[in-house]
Amino acid sequence: EPDSVIEDTSSEEGPEAVPLRSQTGLFDDDWSGMVLDLDSLDTRSRTKFKGDAGLQSDDGETVLGLNGGDDTVTLGRLKDYEDSSRLAFSIDFDPASSENSGYLVSNHMRFDLALDGDKIVLRVGAENEGMKTYKQEVEDLMAEGEHNISVLIDTEEDRLQVLFDDEIVMNHSDADYTFDLKKYHWSWALGNQWNDSLETTISDFRVGDEFHFVEDSLLM
Repeated sequence: EPDSVIEDTSSEEGPEAVPLRSQTGLFDDDWSGMVLDLDSLDTRSRTKFKGDAGLQSDDGETVLGLNGGDDTVTLGRLKDYEDSSRLAFSIDFDPASSENSGYLVSNHMRFDLALDGDKIVLRVGAENEGMKTYKQEVEDLMAEGEHNISVLIDTEEDRLQVLFDDEIVMNHSDADYTFDLKKYHWSWALGNQWNDSLETTISDFRVGDEFHFVEDSLLM
């Protein structure tokens, strides 16, 4: 009898892993949210540059540079999302150094996102608590190269989730979240016009109210 043939499949690759952040819907081709056009940012209405914030070229790609301090770009109120009960935003950034700290995104009295060394710091409005603060230590947060942070908040489900480079680093539902601590709506900002901004370059920023939380079943 011929020798039995056992097929060697040890070198075969399994299905390609789907990046977690793609499960949020923020990067779908038909996504309905706003993707900031950096190429025309300096001519966009309602946009204001403060300090040394400015557009730069990085290997032919337009990026926004913040040098820390009060460097800020305000984007206006983004009125399409003022009445939304759920919001998500995503930012691609390249930190200047491992010792860096400062604000990346802010929308006064609704939420703000900052980095403090190796920690992500997120503050979000919560009924009877004011601005509730979450801090999470994250490995390689300030490693050289481009990174992504995606923040998802739903004030009806009272849930928030934060992804860093396709890893879930925050997943909370321990507060009555709100976007209406103050009735006045303030401008969105990259950086923070009243506090220290992060020293960084930003290559992508997007905001919208249509998204999906990454469910636990996808992480098994």
